[in-house]
Amino acid sequence: MKKYLLIFIILLQGSALFAEWESINNGIEGISPSIFSLQMIDSTIYAGTALSQHTGQGLYSTTDFGKTWQYLGLKNEIINATAKIKENLIVSTNNNGIYFSSDNGKSWEKSNVGLPYEDTEHFFVKSIVSIGDTLFILSQAPTIKGTSIYFSTDYGKKWNEVPNYPEIYAEYLFSTGKNLIIVGHDDCIVMGYCSLDRGETWEESDINVNYDYVPNMIKLKDELFYTCGDSYIYISEDDGLTWNYKEYDMDIHFVSINSYKDTLFAVTSKGLIYFSFDFGNSFYKRNDKSKLYNKTIKNAIITDKVMAQFHYYDKEYGLMQDMDNKWSNSIMDAKVPSNIYSINRFSGNLVIQSSSGLFISKDKGDNWQKITNYPYYPINFVTTIYDNTIAMILGQTISTSEDAGENWEHNSINIPSSINSFDFNDNLYLIASYNHGFYYSRDYGETWEMLPNAKYSPDNHQIFQFKNKIFTYSKYIGLSSTDDFGENWKEILSSTYHTFNSITKNDNSLFIYWIYSNEIVKEPTPVINYSIDGEKMNFVNISYKTYMNNNNYSLSCFRVIQDKLFIGPKSGGLFYTSDYGEKWTDTSIMIENQIINDCVNLFDYMFIATSNGVYRNKLTEFGLGVGEQDNNPEISLYPNPTTDYITIDLSNYTLKGVVDGQAIRIFDVLGNEVLTNAIENSVETQNFVSLQKIDVSALPPGVYFVKVGDVVQKFIKL
Repeated sequence: MKKYLLIFIILLQGSALFAEWESINNGIEGISPSIFSLQMIDSTIYAGTALSQHTGQGLYSTTDFGKTWQYLGLKNEIINATAKIKENLIVSTNNNGIYFSSDNGKSWEKSNVGLPYEDTEHFFVKSIVSIGDTLFILSQAPTIKGTSIYFSTDYGKKWNEVPNYPEIYAEYLFSTGKNLIIVGHDDCIVMGYCSLDRGETWEESDINVNYDYVPNMIKLKDELFYTCGDSYIYISEDDGLTWNYKEYDMDIHFVSINSYKDTLFAVTSKGLIYFSFDFGNSFYKRNDKSKLYNKTIKNAIITDKVMAQFHYYDKEYGLMQDMDNKWSNSIMDAKVPSNIYSINRFSGNLVIQSSSGLFISKDKGDNWQKITNYPYYPINFVTTIYDNTIAMILGQTISTSEDAGENWEHNSINIPSSINSFDFNDNLYLIASYNHGFYYSRDYGETWEMLPNAKYSPDNHQIFQFKNKIFTYSKYIGLSSTDDFGENWKEILSSTYHTFNSITKNDNSLFIYWIYSNEIVKEPTPVINYSIDGEKMNFVNISYKTYMNNNNYSLSCFRVIQDKLFIGPKSGGLFYTSDYGEKWTDTSIMIENQIINDCVNLFDYMFIATSNGVYRNKLTEFGLGVGEQDNNPEISLYPNPTTDYITIDLSNYTLKGVVDGQAIRIFDVLGNEVLTNAIENSVETQNFVSLQKIDVSALPPGVYFVKVGDVVQKFIKL
């Protein structure tokens, strides 16, 4: 038996701090934030921005009508409304309640004392207004009504509930400077109320609301004017108690009304501007088809210029008009890094799905190139098959590419709803659909059959293979398995007192994350189970008070890599354990406030997909083995560690000369050649993916080295 002397130098470095993450976003297109809310206070315009319907980008302000913008912070927050009392800024957010700043946005602090669930992340404040120095907010609250009003007399430091709140679900709160007005519905009947005494008592007010548009109310002289996206302009002469309305062209939808000097200006949903010199008795069209025409206008601010706010899905973000009909772009030039939804590896490369598209990197993330030639949108999710094929899931279609996105094959599956989950093992493909059960294919996705007798419900479904069994997982039904393609099922975890959230696995362990509560344990408690056989469940210790900040128990990242479990709480950061939770390591330096959506290891790096781009860190920081050599990243092997087989991917390896009979050789740590496997076919591996599957089940547990030509890779046999 041949022996080779293999010399390995291990460098150990102790550190009290985890090494910083490196941002790697060169080539990934940044995205400009869209306007979520827009309002003028005194002579300053405040814009609450968002990257998507669910991801905020903070607060901006401009004092020159959009020529320049100042960023005021609150990154990741969606700002619904802004108020200012004296020199204090107060904003309401989609998820985190109220923030307060006394230094014009240089620093912010939460201001939720007295509010329900003041420590909960998911606390939605719809509106914030003021009467004098008293603040009022409209919020979603855990009451029968669903919404409540709170007031503060100390700039938002402490809140008290307004008594005698009407029995309606309020959508909007307005202040006339003297009175409060709410608009909402009760059993689908639109209703309005007015309070003349700061919420002590309420009287019905005949005012309407259109849920497709944000209502707008202004005061000119002693009259109130109100629009809500329909063809009416509502007018009140008694500060909101009673209303009259004037109907204009039925094809007009007024979305914003403003005044400049003594002139009323109204903007329609199609971008037309009307003005009135006689307090709304008659309106005249200001322009015909300007650049705003046929834009989906949500709101507008009018002085001697007009700033229009488009719906968040419009690709333009804001326009400015002089009164001579000249338009120009006005919103922030600075772009922010994309939100990275997922990151996967294939053939020694990386592929990400982001808010600005699909990108690949062939150099460990140093540079990224956009994949442009795929025909469908939106993408449900992106994954990889056999570590060498990109798979996009689009509705009921699985699209695959083996050449880094240059060409795609599309497999449309005849199922009644979109694909929610995908897994594979050799020729077995598995999918879960939204609300329509689970399906399997035993011929690489050519033909599909529905798994019989499976339980499912209209919620988030998952399906996966583990230990030669098929597992199905439904948020409100539980976890079950079958080893005979659905003829018989075994319940592993029931949904009683459990709300299932996430699963992750490798070849050796299955991890499940769920929320537990019952009549005794009423506070929701996050739990992680693990199993090595798919049946017996053990517990992972988790200090959720430490890792789940603000009582937000959702995980944005839940991955097992080699022998370590990684969790990324929605509150930010990344933690891992290698001993089932006996010890957790915080890896969050530089990414404390980033939402970690996914992570993967490749070569000598760990890569994470975050709400603020892609980051990487050395695998040695995590105590993980290097999957591929740094100097020769030409072959990859998986799974690693393994119990039975390893698959060697030669897609990036150039075989020299005649390759018939060239061997893949395996050595133990003493240099003994313990296994040889011939490469049977001649392969032009620059253009052809070559996967070699080798049976190592007979090898004793230990560390081994695979040698192909001059390239050596390490793997662990369990």
